[in-house]
Amino acid sequence: MSRDKIEEMAYHCLVTGHDFVKAIELLEIPIKPSFDLSYRSLLGKLKNGDILGKSDLITVDQIGEILRTEMNAMRPGYGDRAFECYTDEDVIFDRNLELMRRAVVCIKCLTSANRALRDMSNARRWASSLEPSGN
Repeated sequence: MSRDKIEEMAYHCLVTGHDFVKAIELLEIPIKPSFDLSYRSLLGKLKNGDILGKSDLITVDQIGEILRTEMNAMRPGYGDRAFECYTDEDVIFDRNLELMRRAVVCIKCLTSANRALRDMSNARRWASSLEPSGN
């Protein structure tokens, strides 16, 4: 895998992070005080284009669960559907539910992009460890 491909994947992570921040900032989701610091830290990192650590990705998952719960409360089962299915063609007349659906799409893209980049990085490390040393 070329360095250019990895840089392209990293760039995709940055773009999906920015998209996620834009989507989530349009919402008023209930954030518990105990979660607020992690939430704000994640948004700050994404805005700054920082590399996400494992704890940040856990925070993304937690935001996803908040969205799932809120969406299921608004339309029973729809939060689950949004995480399991392609929903871009769903016709939704509730603005808040539509904004949440878009945020879920961003979460799925963000986690997928970060997973792909981490997997590629791990694969490169693994492959280089298998290469014979200069003996």
